[in-house]
Formats: sequence, C-alpha cells, structure tokens
Amino acid sequence: MTTEQSPTFQALAEVLEHESLHLAQLIDLLQEERTALIEALDERINQLAAEKLHRIQALDTYAARRNALLTGLGYTQSSEGMEQAVEASGELAPRLRALWSKIADRALVARDLNDLNGNLIRARLSSVQGRLSQLQRSVMGAADGLYSADGLSQAVRVSRPLGNV
Repeated sequence: MTTEQSPTFQALAEVLEHESLHLAQLIDLLQEERTALIEALDERINQLAAEKLHRIQALDTYAARRNALLTGLGYTQSSEGMEQAVEASGELAPRLRALWSKIADRALVARDLNDLNGNLIRARLSSVQGRLSQLQRSVMGAADGLYSADGLSQAVRVSRPLGNV
C-alpha cells in the first residue's frame, strides 16, 4: 500500500461502517414491517415504507461512494474488486474484511426478510382481492343459493348503486 492510498483505504473503511449500520437499521425496519403486516397495522406499514425508502437511498449513496473509492484505487466496482482492495489495504485488511463480510451477511438477511414481507403482502392482497370479488359478485347478482328453474345461478340485480338513497 502506498502512502497516497492509506487515506483512501481509511475512507473506504468509514463508508463500509456506514453501509453496515444502514443495513442493520434496514433489517430492524423489515422486522418491524413483518410484525405490522401480521397485525394489519396499516398506518404503521405506510410509515415503515417511507422509512425503508430513506434507508435504501442512504445505502445507494454509500454504495456509490464505495464504488468511487474502489475506482480511485484502480479496482473494479464489484465483489472481486472489493476483495482485491481488502488484500491490498495492508494493516486495514482485517477491519475491511470484517466490515465487508458483515455487509454481505446483512444484505442476505435483508433480502430474505424483504422476500418474506413480500410474501405476506401478496397473501394479504390475495385475501383482500378475494373479499372484494365476493362483494362484487353479491352486488352484481351472483348471489349464492338463488337458482332459476333450469338449475343455473339466477342473477339478482341491484336496483340502484350502493350509496345512493
């Protein structure tokens, strides 16, 4: 490592620390979101969505800074480039390696939690769509238990739209 690179490697370590912190905070938000989805806390779900967006924007900022530092050091903007930078960082290597490993682990946890939450959202949406479909069928006339003389479902028409007096 050259003397010129030392401040850049130090800056890289600082960026990785911030990135790791924001990932931990994102994981906390995703866990809270899972609870809010299970408990159907709609207002909190909306608040968490805004907080997640803020956290993801911060992560994008730190990833861009990390990539700029890697490029400045002459490495590619990839996991391989990061591994090469870690190996070339001299005495900072153990710290950078630990931070990069923590980021990779936390990114996987965040991805898995986000996938789980997505499944919960899809299940909830499916339930709502099913109830809406049932409501539409009853309003539009496919009422259960009413059949015509030929044995087919008899359509029942509503004389006026709901909500009208």
